[in-house]
Amino acid sequence: MPGSSKNLDPGPFLEKWGLTLVGTRPARSQAQIFEVTLEDEVPAILKVYRLLSLGSEAEAPKFLSLMNGAACVRLLRECPGALLLERLEGNMLQSVVSRGDDETATEIIIDIAEAIRKKRFGFKPARNLELRFDTLLKTDRNAHPALNTATFQKAIDVARMSLDRDSRAERGLLHGDLHHTNIVEGKREWCAIDPMTLYGEAEAEYGQAFCNPSHEVEIVNNPERAIRIANQINARTALSQERLIAWGVVMAAHSLVKEVNRLPFEQRELNRTAARLEAIVAAYGAVS
Repeated sequence: MPGSSKNLDPGPFLEKWGLTLVGTRPARSQAQIFEVTLEDEVPAILKVYRLLSLGSEAEAPKFLSLMNGAACVRLLRECPGALLLERLEGNMLQSVVSRGDDETATEIIIDIAEAIRKKRFGFKPARNLELRFDTLLKTDRNAHPALNTATFQKAIDVARMSLDRDSRAERGLLHGDLHHTNIVEGKREWCAIDPMTLYGEAEAEYGQAFCNPSHEVEIVNNPERAIRIANQINARTALSQERLIAWGVVMAAHSLVKEVNRLPFEQRELNRTAARLEAIVAAYGAVS
């Protein structure tokens, strides 16, 4: 069932595609990853989903087919309930930040986002940004003290403004979840994985860049870093610094709501997430 952490059975897909199982990763709420080899011993990843529809990644096969390996993991095969993907065996992008090279990590995010932007009119995803952030906008501010603050109210105001502007902007295909653990180094290049596949303005693709890697608290929870990222993206793409940071605010507020609703509840993570939102809202105030 969706939301469960029960292990999934890869057997039918191993048989269907002639795969050999070589490793099993922990089950997640939506899917489970299995390391496999093809009949010619080429390494691959089998991703088995809890829903035949693939849940929130329902349009991932279409997205990955369109990208055809350009800045994204290659889709090898697909069927209801499972994807077979190339195996990327390098580090996640968060490792670049951890070694002290946050600016290089941002350049890699820009490389990938711009590769996707080149194909933004390839198809129109079913899910737009209003649907993506529906939970945020409907959140009861009285549900938790962390939501009943001037900072969170400002974030809601920014979210409503951003979604209104998005509805009138030139919109296109977005990965929709382009953060530092969804970008992995492969033999060809750094590649995005796990596309959420959304429809929206280009600036929204970078919202996660402001909030991640979330465990690097001293780096991420710094308003100057958010301004630097916006300037760095603008220099490469001419996208609006104000709109870029606005989507950082939206994503940070969305993350705070998730932390409030997380079970089991973790106060330390909630405090970190609230501080991140405070920092990005401060950065937004400096550029707007």
